[in-house]
Amino acid sequence: MLKIIQVKSAIRRKQDHKDTLRALGLRRPGQTVYHEDSKVIRGMIQKIYYMLDVSEVTSKQADAAQAAPDAAPAVTVKSAGEVPAEKPAEKPAEKPEPEAPAAEQAEQPEAEAPAEEGPAEQPEAEAAEEAAPEAAEKPGEDEDETEAENKE
Repeated sequence: MLKIIQVKSAIRRKQDHKDTLRALGLRRPGQTVYHEDSKVIRGMIQKIYYMLDVSEVTSKQADAAQAAPDAAPAVTVKSAGEVPAEKPAEKPAEKPEPEAPAAEQAEQPEAEAPAEEGPAEQPEAEAAEEAAPEAAEKPGEDEDETEAENKE
């Protein structure tokens, strides 16, 4: 019986080497599989020897290692019947408001900017309409800004 451990990642390896790893049942570094000793398995091991750690074990050792549970599972899953009634989790005080779509965000900075020529009491929408044509007429403006205004 052979104990095969993948010690190196399959990233940036030839496709046939990746396929050989999969054929052996290996998916990630640190994973261990057990195979019967045969010429086919030995050939696969020889092809990707640089990514593996191979040792011979008795079938009793392999059975014991496979039957032993992992150290401590990271997550335990309980069925709905096993879960005792718990207090509801505390809700956060306030959730942040969802962000506005990109089109609305582009308009907001223009709307917040005060109109230079108009009175201060002017509504934000009217101030934005007056500011947009003025910005487009100024020479030397950044092309990205003028393109964004043209799309509106």
